Amino acid sequence: MAEIRVEPKRRSTAWVWVLLALALVALVFWYLNNDGVDQMDTVPATAPTSAIEAPAAPAPALRLA
Repeated sequence: MAEIRVEPKRRSTAWVWVLLALALVALVFWYLNNDGVDQMDTVPATAPTSAIEAPAAPAPALRLA
């Protein structure tokens, strides 16, 4: 009777590459959506009460990070 050679299964590391790809996609998404300005620091835009009335002070300049 012939012997059947049985070799142990090699474990695939494809899941590691998938996990790294997902982390990279998440990092790129976060980087593109994060403009560097904290949402709580922004000043809401207010319109004058009438068309004739001018604002009391100029609007604050945007911060560039």
